[in-house]
Amino acid sequence: MIYTFIKNNEKIFPIEKMCKVLQVGQRSYYHWKSQSVSDRKQRAELVKEKITSFILI
Repeated sequence: MIYTFIKNNEKIFPIEKMCKVLQVGQRSYYHWKSQSVSDRKQRAELVKEKITSFILI
């Protein structure tokens, strides 16, 4: 996805220029970036916590 590309390269290239070249609105990119963690990542964290608590018991 374009937003992921921008995020992965924001330390290399200016965000403003990438948005312009890729024809993406900066506001849209920053909105996407500020969204909460995806459901998949939330489930992965929950599984990780459960495994850790099981090991510590």
